[in-house]
Amino acid sequence: MEGCSSKIKKVIVHPTVFLEMLDHKWRIPVTDGSPRVIGALIGNVKNGVADVVSSFGVPYTEKSEEGIWILDLDYADEMLEMYHKVNPKQTVVGWYQTGANIKYIDTEIHQRFQKLNPDAIMVQLVPEPKDLGIPAKAYTIEETKHEDGRPTTQAFQNLEIEIGAEEAEEVGVEHLLRDIGGVSIKSSSQSVHESVTSLEGLSSYLKDMLDYLSDVYKGYLPLNQEILEKIQSVVYDLPLLVNPDVHKAVLEQNNDNATVVLLSLLIRTVLAINQLVNNRIKTQMSDKRGDKPPKKEAEPKLVPMDTLQTDGGGMF
Repeated sequence: MEGCSSKIKKVIVHPTVFLEMLDHKWRIPVTDGSPRVIGALIGNVKNGVADVVSSFGVPYTEKSEEGIWILDLDYADEMLEMYHKVNPKQTVVGWYQTGANIKYIDTEIHQRFQKLNPDAIMVQLVPEPKDLGIPAKAYTIEETKHEDGRPTTQAFQNLEIEIGAEEAEEVGVEHLLRDIGGVSIKSSSQSVHESVTSLEGLSSYLKDMLDYLSDVYKGYLPLNQEILEKIQSVVYDLPLLVNPDVHKAVLEQNNDNATVVLLSLLIRTVLAINQLVNNRIKTQMSDKRGDKPPKKEAEPKLVPMDTLQTDGGGMF
């Protein structure tokens, strides 16, 4: 059995692409039994990394019970031509879908997009995620050739995915979030909450690693040297807290950081109170002197021309 893997090993999705996907999802009503939407991913591939910078929706209808689906790739070709007029270096690197699970017809849809790019990828976006981490997964098709004469089989294989953005995009997303009701600039409590959420995600990943090692030890899963090497690299980077000196140094460092944060909060509070006291003193002194804000001079009134008449009724 021989496997044919894709040239793409990693996928970087820009935040604006996720916004475009969600906008496409919530704008299209659920009709004809199509609870998900499908679109094309625009970007470029370099050194095995697919950089997805934009996307657009593609008309799609499916009836999963009957196994019928319709995808308008002619529309995708027309949109791609317009993209090439703006940036000829960008091309279709794959497609996205907003379904909760991968369906058996997705391999056929992937083959259609492979006509636009032989190394096409598929990004699955979860509009309402329940798990921690990036609410999306990336896949590619891997073909397996069987030596016993059976036909070649295709299956989706996971790819590494991460969110990447340039400085201009980060500023744009921040301004966009300011206009959304209920969303404000990060405060200290929000930063702490995000840190706790990140630690919870890290804990779940460590649990997955522990479950994998346990299954390998019990013989439920085969041994994979590549996974073990990555786990070893993670473990070797951890400090040896068993050593009393290292444990003491870590505690001192944490205490120093906490002290700096506490002093910063105290200084900010004292400055705010000082400013408030100064404002109250200025207000009281102004009331004792009887200072009043200067009155505005009355603006001259304009007299209509028809009132400026002589006794005989004539104009001046």
